[in-house]
Amino acid sequence: MLLALVYGVFLVLVGITASALVAVASMHVSSAMLAAVVSRDGAISELFFEGRLRQADFGPGISDDRAAVLEADLADLVKRADMLRLDVRALDGTILFSSAAGVRGEANAPREVAETGRTGRPTASLVDGGGTSTVREFLPLMSSGGAPVAIIGIERDATPILARIDAARRDIVVVTASAAMLLALILLFVFRPTHRASQSRGGGRPADRRRRARPLRGHPSGSGAHRRRQLPAPQ
Repeated sequence: MLLALVYGVFLVLVGITASALVAVASMHVSSAMLAAVVSRDGAISELFFEGRLRQADFGPGISDDRAAVLEADLADLVKRADMLRLDVRALDGTILFSSAAGVRGEANAPREVAETGRTGRPTASLVDGGGTSTVREFLPLMSSGGAPVAIIGIERDATPILARIDAARRDIVVVTASAAMLLALILLFVFRPTHRASQSRGGGRPADRRRRARPLRGHPSGSGAHRRRQLPAPQ
């Protein structure tokens, strides 16, 4: 009974620990991967836009020919950098030019755009939609004075990140299960002698104890009637 109780508590603790480790590791791996993606795309964007953009490109007066040139350059960058889409938005969220055709002038910006424009810090998140998962980034495009003048929006396929997260989860489960099996064997060797000793002190199985406790026929410790037959006859 004691051994079963110990194993029950042990399995509950292993399950709770494994679940907590998987959740914490997934969160940290996801955050680390997103930070790495933002850092890399920030460097790519800085190199690409350095010396390419003019101050007039961020205003509503940009010409169609100029926008067409920039959009062609963005489409080429998206292919070379393995991106899905790249937008350059004004601080109010309006798309100034994009690698996607026909979206120039759209203003349905996610809330992260306003946050990035206000704080000047990049944001990134995993987005599920349409049966696919993507990484959505918003990077501030800074002026020489250190103030944001536009927001760069980038979408990437999230499959590599999700694959690494799944691999981390799998590794944690394997390591936890292996450690649990080893600890279970240790507990078995530790508690098994104690369990056997407690059974021996208890007199074995209940059926054996009842068998030993049953008096034998004709034995002096039998019934009172038998003891009376053993007394000598009165004189």
